[in-house]
Amino acid sequence: MGDRRSTHRARRGKPDDGPNAADADDLAASATSADDAAATSLDDAAATPAAAGSAAPAHDGAGAPDDHPAGAPTTPPREVVVAPPRTLPPRVASVPPSPAPPTPGAEISTSDIEVLLQRYAKAWRGHDVEELRRIGQVTSEVQAAALRDYFARVEDLDVEVQLLSVRPRGDHRTVRFTRRDRFRDPLGRLVTQETAVEKDVARTANGLRFVLSGP
Repeated sequence: MGDRRSTHRARRGKPDDGPNAADADDLAASATSADDAAATSLDDAAATPAAAGSAAPAHDGAGAPDDHPAGAPTTPPREVVVAPPRTLPPRVASVPPSPAPPTPGAEISTSDIEVLLQRYAKAWRGHDVEELRRIGQVTSEVQAAALRDYFARVEDLDVEVQLLSVRPRGDHRTVRFTRRDRFRDPLGRLVTQETAVEKDVARTANGLRFVLSGP
């Protein structure tokens, strides 16, 4: 009997607590947790697009159809133009221009004439018919054949020349010189001959040559 009265008095002493105060506290805690979860979900939803955009992998070309969602703007690939490597042209050694050929009728110096006379004497010593043709001493095939016959019959031919005078004649020069020949005849005898020679020379497209005497 004593226990029942104590319990009854205890329940009547807290009429504002309701049927179960502990259950009310649990409900309040559950409501707070639900509010926190809802706030967290809203924060995550707001942050998800930015995070997804920053985490999307870069794409540098045309990919599969599902790489870009429908309606999203796409940036076409840029073509990068690469300049070719600059190379310097190879260096080429400069070559001096060839001298212009002598103009016919140009000035003829005494030294030019002496060079021509030395070519003349050397060609005779060397039995060189073609060189005598180039400098104008031989002007026909008949003369060339006669010279070949002469060279075949003489031995130890030596020719020396000495310039005596040069006289102008228009574009020509009249040249006087002595020619001394030493050779052995067909009998083996040593022969010496000296002759005064007069010839005209002129400058042509082929250089300085002996030419026919003018009027």
